[in-house]
Amino acid sequence: MRLEARAPLRLDFCGGWTDPTLIEWDGSGATVTAAITRYVAGYHDVPTSPREGSRLEYRCGVPPGSGLGEFAAEAVLWVTLVRTPVANTLSRADIAAIACQVQLFAGMIEGRQDAYASALGGLNFVRLGRRVEVERLDLGSLTWELQRRLILVRSGIVAPDAAGTRAEHDSAMRERLTPEAVTRLSDVAAAMKSSLIDGDLDTFGARLTEAWNIQRTLLETGKHERLEQLMRIAERNGAIGGTACGRGSCAIFLAREGHEAGLRRALRTETAILDFDFDTYGVHLKKG
Repeated sequence: MRLEARAPLRLDFCGGWTDPTLIEWDGSGATVTAAITRYVAGYHDVPTSPREGSRLEYRCGVPPGSGLGEFAAEAVLWVTLVRTPVANTLSRADIAAIACQVQLFAGMIEGRQDAYASALGGLNFVRLGRRVEVERLDLGSLTWELQRRLILVRSGIVAPDAAGTRAEHDSAMRERLTPEAVTRLSDVAAAMKSSLIDGDLDTFGARLTEAWNIQRTLLETGKHERLEQLMRIAERNGAIGGTACGRGSCAIFLAREGHEAGLRRALRTETAILDFDFDTYGVHLKKG
């Protein structure tokens, strides 16, 4: 029997490094995320007899190290394909929780919000403490306006993917990720949520830049310059605000109303644009 599945990647608008599991402190973090129609997809040939081998393969819809939560999406996909046939009563939240444990076992410090974004889909405000609390942000028609005005680009920065390089990066990240930085990012994420609920996309766009001004202090020296260059180009061509995604390999900008086309043209002369829609479903499993 063949099982096929796909798990969406995500945008982290703010708070992607505020998960308390990443540092030792007693507070809680918060983030605003959105699942998008870029996927990790794969299949599992489930053996029908003890003598048959099991085969699992997957592929990702973006280049490696894009900073869109692909490692978490891979864990979600793996759990869906391997664990779900054994315990087919698993909810999407169960899948996300198990995927978080898989990531920890593999030594990754990816935040838990990535797995929940991939498993649950949608636009969410996520509280990260001893437990994960997910609040779905159902914005009605505003969701599609937000999607229309957002522009996702590759920054040209290569995120670490080799085990040794990632370990060095993660160690440096832990040193920079102070409780004060976590609190500030969490506060901006909460303000973003309020802006979205109020229907104020312009203020939401300004919050993106607030998040970037904090996040830039967490990135290694040398990554700021390229991202700052893209921020300046975007600002000159109609962006209200923008921030880096994940480890900085992608950046997301919100265009002013009516400036979407001009901003796209300007950014396309500098880098590649990654088109997307919002994914509202989350991880999906079917029999092939």
